[in-house]
Amino acid sequence: MIKKAAAIVLPTILAVGIIAYMLYRVWDDLFIAIQNAVWSYLALAVIICVVAWFLRGFRYRSILASLAVTVSIWLSTACIYLSQTANLIVPARLGDLIRLFILKHEADATYTSGLSSVVVERFFDIVTIALLGGALTIPFVLNVPDWFITVVYVALASVASLFWCSSRRADFSPRTNISRSALTCSTR
Repeated sequence: MIKKAAAIVLPTILAVGIIAYMLYRVWDDLFIAIQNAVWSYLALAVIICVVAWFLRGFRYRSILASLAVTVSIWLSTACIYLSQTANLIVPARLGDLIRLFILKHEADATYTSGLSSVVVERFFDIVTIALLGGALTIPFVLNVPDWFITVVYVALASVASLFWCSSRRADFSPRTNISRSALTCSTR
């Protein structure tokens, strides 16, 4: 019993001490920032962040469902949130590996399924950032004609629609032929 209490109390005391030390060093600046804050913008930012976390949780739940791991939106969002919080402390994005243990403990998933879901989610993150970054920077970086920018945006819209159509399939699984499902856009 003492061991369990110490496992909770000691890290809590350590965390409170670290936060108190950080606040002590920046208290004056923090007080000025709070006085000058626009609360409506802050509330809007919090709402956008919460919605973004749940959207990522929904995406992660879809990835897990394709690996035959059934979890709730709350658990998938918690997995994302905890792994991203661990990434603040652990180098080289190794905090993502926490998801393996959470999924094993909470959903009785195998470690290979958990690792596969992390790899797939990282792949989608990289592709999304590359596409958005390319789409938003091409007009400003390159001196290209207007028709080329239109071609890039049409290609991005086409890829997005293919992913959308393939995700609408009820029987979507890793063995599904993506090209067939994307072209038919059926909702069987």
